[in-house]
Amino acid sequence: MADSLVPREADSLPARELPRLPVLVDSTLVRALAEAELESSALPFGVRLPTPAQLVAEALHQPPPTELHLQFQRHVGQALTALAAAASDVAAAASALSPNNAFNAFQQVGVASSNATAVSGVASNGARISSYTISVLRLAAAQENVGDLLAREAALAVDPGNHSFELRTFMGVKALTVPVAAGESNDSVLTQMAAAINQANLGVLATLARPTPSTVQIAITAHLSGSASSFSLGDLEGWLVRVNGAARMAREAQDAAYLLNGVRTMSPSNQVLLQGGKVQLMLHTISRGIEQTITVGPDREAVLNAVQRLADTASQLAGVVAGNQRYLSASFVAGFDSSIQGLRPELQQLGLEIEPDNSISVNRPAFEYVFDQQPELVESLLASTNGVAQRIGRVASDIISAPISRFGAPEFIPAMLPQTSHPTPQMIMAGNSLSALLYTQLLAQGLFINSLF
Repeated sequence: MADSLVPREADSLPARELPRLPVLVDSTLVRALAEAELESSALPFGVRLPTPAQLVAEALHQPPPTELHLQFQRHVGQALTALAAAASDVAAAASALSPNNAFNAFQQVGVASSNATAVSGVASNGARISSYTISVLRLAAAQENVGDLLAREAALAVDPGNHSFELRTFMGVKALTVPVAAGESNDSVLTQMAAAINQANLGVLATLARPTPSTVQIAITAHLSGSASSFSLGDLEGWLVRVNGAARMAREAQDAAYLLNGVRTMSPSNQVLLQGGKVQLMLHTISRGIEQTITVGPDREAVLNAVQRLADTASQLAGVVAGNQRYLSASFVAGFDSSIQGLRPELQQLGLEIEPDNSISVNRPAFEYVFDQQPELVESLLASTNGVAQRIGRVASDIISAPISRFGAPEFIPAMLPQTSHPTPQMIMAGNSLSALLYTQLLAQGLFINSLF
């Protein structure tokens, strides 16, 4: 008797469960709740959710949750949600390199130059894989006239009255008139002259330069480069052009000249169009006897970004698997490790490394070197039907589409469903894929799904 009065150690106390709800005596209410209609026609994969009425009835009659159930609700749902999200990211990243994707990174064409500071370029879809040699002899330039430097507030040295001049460009010829008042300042007259030139809309732009607070000069520049875009100004009545020096040429209009595959070619602009405009080259500086090599092919930067994205998402998936091993089956974890580590030989050829924790790192300089030297090898290893991207993508796809019982730990997710049993959350999850349950989670009102996660 005395022993029964001695307090027992805390560890020897029985596990305590949540208090049971009292059973309703009114069977009519319970029956009415339980017979509420199911609305499952809109749910995918044949999933049937209980109505709130059924849940209420079951909550009144079934045993309260055990500690295992509570642990399941807290952790397993979170682990599987993280696994599904990470696998979805990997599948999306792998598709960017998949041979089944008509717009994969290897289909994006780019232009590589041996000296991008001298010649650079871009390519659009449909450009053919090709290479060119180019040597820039002369850059195209737009004509520019710069007038005399005049004192801003001093009166223009012309008689008062209307002064007209002719502006002749490749777009046409116009006579323009500027009224000059007695004693009107250089700054005021040049402002009117610039406005008249710009309003003529003949393919030139007139601006005023003020190198110092007390000086001003007019500058006139052609919109387009090339010898065909030259222009001229001349007085018709008065001496406006002659007095301000607007007719003086500071830079002559000229065409670009270059040797393309050894053939001398002229162009009115520094933009060179090849393959019907699908390849555009920009000339930046004179080559000075040095020949540049231009290669049109897969866009290295697009491929490298896709590879980096695949490595990052695969590393995140590996982290999710490693961090949730307690809730995943040992066979799934071992198979995942084997699948990722099995990619090591191919990835090493591309400058990528697989770490012991299954994360993937990209050595960008090494990858760029291999890509520049052997682009066909890179595409074969990454984007073939049995390439790295396809194999990683299949791993992610299996995780998303396979029944959860295939990779869930058996103590949480039963491997086989009993033929006659109450459909517990574990059993429902075991018989469905992650994608089905996550999609259902979005559609449901929250009562049933929140009891799972």
